[in-house]
Amino acid sequence: MSEDREQTAARASPPAFANEEPALPQEASRENTPDNRLATPRSITPQQLNVKEEPIDVDIDLSLTSKDRASPNKRRRLFMDAVELTPRSQRELSSEEINQMIQGMQNPAAKKKKDDMTLSLDTIKDRLKRINYHVYDVDLEKTVQETTVTRKFMSQHYGGNTQEMHPVIKKATIERTGLKNFLYPNLEYNPYCPEMPGRPGFIFHVGTTGYSDDEESDDEERHDEEESNEQAEEGKDDAGSDEEDGKQKGTDGKVRVKRKGGEEEEEVILISRLDTNHWLYQGQYVEIDSPALSVQEWKQQSPKVKKTWIEGILDMQWGQSLRVDVGLRKRLGRQPTKAERKNALRNPAKYESKVTVDDISRALNRGELAIYPGIMKCVGYNVELQQFIVDNFVREPKPPKTEKNKTPKKPSAKGKRAPATGAKRKRDQESESEDEQPVYKSRGTHSRPIVV
Repeated sequence: MSEDREQTAARASPPAFANEEPALPQEASRENTPDNRLATPRSITPQQLNVKEEPIDVDIDLSLTSKDRASPNKRRRLFMDAVELTPRSQRELSSEEINQMIQGMQNPAAKKKKDDMTLSLDTIKDRLKRINYHVYDVDLEKTVQETTVTRKFMSQHYGGNTQEMHPVIKKATIERTGLKNFLYPNLEYNPYCPEMPGRPGFIFHVGTTGYSDDEESDDEERHDEEESNEQAEEGKDDAGSDEEDGKQKGTDGKVRVKRKGGEEEEEVILISRLDTNHWLYQGQYVEIDSPALSVQEWKQQSPKVKKTWIEGILDMQWGQSLRVDVGLRKRLGRQPTKAERKNALRNPAKYESKVTVDDISRALNRGELAIYPGIMKCVGYNVELQQFIVDNFVREPKPPKTEKNKTPKKPSAKGKRAPATGAKRKRDQESESEDEQPVYKSRGTHSRPIVV
């Protein structure tokens, strides 16, 4: 009876897994010892099998050569077989390119004199190197670029006197046009001013030397006084005289622009004079400081150039501060101090009245006065301004030349000589020499330089 119950229980309880074999009879099992556990064969199903994958041990030092080994901390570099084009403003120009650029500064239509101020090629290169021989590319047709205008037309539409290098413009005109700070140089005092749109050039200034850099500029006090003069000028007629190339008024103190880091904060609208009644818009310019001409460079100038500058310093309004410096130095016999110079400028007539041509010539030959070529760098071009000139300016035809009545000369009496008379100087329709005067630019301090 008990045997039948055991057999029935065995049939009712199937094994846990279908593939699992029945356990060995108890009598066939061995003693449960460590050795016996290892020795006991067991049947393992696929569900119970877990295999851990481990990398194969490989000797990297033996399998890789020194060239094939890569640093784990470095990225692989990719090299492209290409040529990098450096911008013109960031590369060194060749001597041929520099010479071509300097030749391109000259306008064939500009009327120049043979005995104008001359600068050596090395002097020009040395100063233009400060702006890396910068040329602004003007995207405009040549025929439009080369269209000239008169000062009278510019005065009528944009304000300003026709005789001043830095004309004062009424606020109402500035609000209407949105343009101010015009600069009108000519080739008399500035034979190296920009002649071609976008090209660099030089504007010459004259100043005193010998004052230390830590001294405050004495021109600041004069500047405050001249600002009131500018306000008074604004009440006058902008058009000025119809004789646009007549004697130009003194421009000391007109439209001063303070600079930071050697470069002007404000741009100037530069329109240079190429010939009588022919003024050409060059672009928007800023001025960069450059060293003064050496004494040797000054002495190499022609007698006419020296005479022009010396007489300008002696006679013109812009030279008053220079005459005071020369007269004060002459009276003291030494370099004046800052306080002495400041006091002398308060009473200029006392010191400038006895200054002679020889005194000014001596000061220039000694380097006490010097010519400073400011580098004019083009930074923009107002296409709308030039297009307005092209669309609206109509050049008046030149009046026909009238033949003068020639009267026959009377024969002089035999044995008598007619009295000698000086030949009359032929003057142009518009005085070229008196058209413009250079503006005094103090070089006593570089901490607060001023451009006029």
